[in-house]
Amino acid sequence: MQILGRDILISLLIVIIIMYTTCKKDKLSYIYKIGITLLCITMVIVFSLTGVSPMSGFNISINIHDIEFIPFAGIIEMIKGGVTFYLIINILGNIIMFMPIGFLAPILFNKLDNLKSTAILGFCISLFIEFTQLFLIRATDIDDLILNTFGTILGYLVFSYLKKSIPEFRRNIIDQSRIIQNQFMLPACIIIPYMVIVIFGFYDRYIYFTG
Repeated sequence: MQILGRDILISLLIVIIIMYTTCKKDKLSYIYKIGITLLCITMVIVFSLTGVSPMSGFNISINIHDIEFIPFAGIIEMIKGGVTFYLIINILGNIIMFMPIGFLAPILFNKLDNLKSTAILGFCISLFIEFTQLFLIRATDIDDLILNTFGTILGYLVFSYLKKSIPEFRRNIIDQSRIIQNQFMLPACIIIPYMVIVIFGFYDRYIYFTG
């Protein structure tokens, strides 16, 4: 928990600096600031839960046998052993943790205000995570890619429903958050948390083995 708090704080500090140096300060609505903050925190949590940190171990070679290419093969194998709490948490967790991405991204960035673009965003983030896991002590599974993308789509569907059903949501949240469109903020909210977790993961590993 202490490490997560540190990663959130440092990531937010860097993202906020980027936001204030690349955006026109007079156009930064408080809704936009809150949205960017929530997206940054979401990405830190996602990267932390999916274990992109090299703290637990890493390697520089890829073993093709560690990759599960067949959709739902791993889930079906676990179901054969009985439906367990771990299985349910694994499936729901992979879906739920990506829902905020599908919800927040189209609110903040008008180019992502369509299902296809938002789904591609979620897919690419998940694919990047799975690629990173090839070099870590983690399993790389196509099921995670599918479930993460599905979670992103569900998040977008919630956003789309609120946009169409609640005029106040569109007027007070969406319109206010889109007053400014900064091309740097989406990659900043993704890349900065990733880099912070990876860099400090190496640092934590060094401290653990030398301390």
